[in-house]
Amino acid sequence: DNSDISTIANQKFDQFFFKNHKFSRNVKGTINSLEKISREDLKQFHKKIFNTNSLYIGVAGDISEKEIKKYLSMVFGNLPLSKSTKFQKFTNLPNGKKIEKIETPQSSVVFGHPGISRNHKDYFSFRIANYVLGGGGFQSRLYKEIREKKGLVYSIYSYPMSYKHDGVMIG
Repeated sequence: DNSDISTIANQKFDQFFFKNHKFSRNVKGTINSLEKISREDLKQFHKKIFNTNSLYIGVAGDISEKEIKKYLSMVFGNLPLSKSTKFQKFTNLPNGKKIEKIETPQSSVVFGHPGISRNHKDYFSFRIANYVLGGGGFQSRLYKEIREKKGLVYSIYSYPMSYKHDGVMIG
């Protein structure tokens, strides 16, 4: 990862843009951080995350409601009831730019902007706007302007990261 300019740029961006939010952390961890995870940590995490309040199940097929409830109870009936996990909102996202100079023949640029949650009334309009901006591959404005017309990049795109309670736009 330390030789991949795109990975380095994304890690630096996450640290800058998300500051004290959990998203600022390296999701892969390190050997040191993995060695610190105990069996008890995993059991507590499992208990906190895998519970009836966070379980969503979709069922389709030739099965009655009574029959599926029986099977679901057999498989998931012992899961504990737990409080819903709170999502930490994205607050105080920075403006401006941060430049990291690294000795490499390539460049990588990452940008971010506050977005909206999946529950927002304009969520689907937001998705369409992203498709036009950078989510539509070869048809997006970013691709046509920055790659095709100006020839400045090999790859350019944007995508929304919309969650239940908040979101951001990344590119």
